[in-house]
Amino acid sequence: MTERVTLAPLEQMAPLVEAAGLPPAAASRTVYRVLAHNPTVLNVVATQIQTLIRKNSLPHRLRELVIMRIAHLNGAPYEADQHAPIALKEGLTQAQLQALPDWQATSVFTPVQRCVLRLCDEMTRHIQFDASVLAEVQSHLGERQTVEIGRASCRER
Repeated sequence: MTERVTLAPLEQMAPLVEAAGLPPAAASRTVYRVLAHNPTVLNVVATQIQTLIRKNSLPHRLRELVIMRIAHLNGAPYEADQHAPIALKEGLTQAQLQALPDWQATSVFTPVQRCVLRLCDEMTRHIQFDASVLAEVQSHLGERQTVEIGRASCRER
């Protein structure tokens, strides 16, 4: 990947990630090294990411499924490369990751995953989506997790 913005030097990152409430390992991640040029933005993004990861009821597997699908839809290999190991750790299978480009034609996804993928596709491709797609997600996940899926989708777009 070619750098478009200079990365903040690693030796400057430890106090910035600590101030942002991120784990020390975040100091080496490209996204945080770019955002470190504006510590206020780094703090806001870190808060959002940590909220999505730690302060929600959504199964992490579904969150990673959304991230991986949107990475595919947006042609974002960096995002996919960063999240593939996390997705596998959270319980997605290699077969599922490989099937994401044409997920409708496969049987490797559960009914819940399929309706989440459908909503993800609608939100990413069209912004607006059919109420029946949302209703299907709500029937499986309830209001809170539906909001969390929507937030995860919007953040990744």
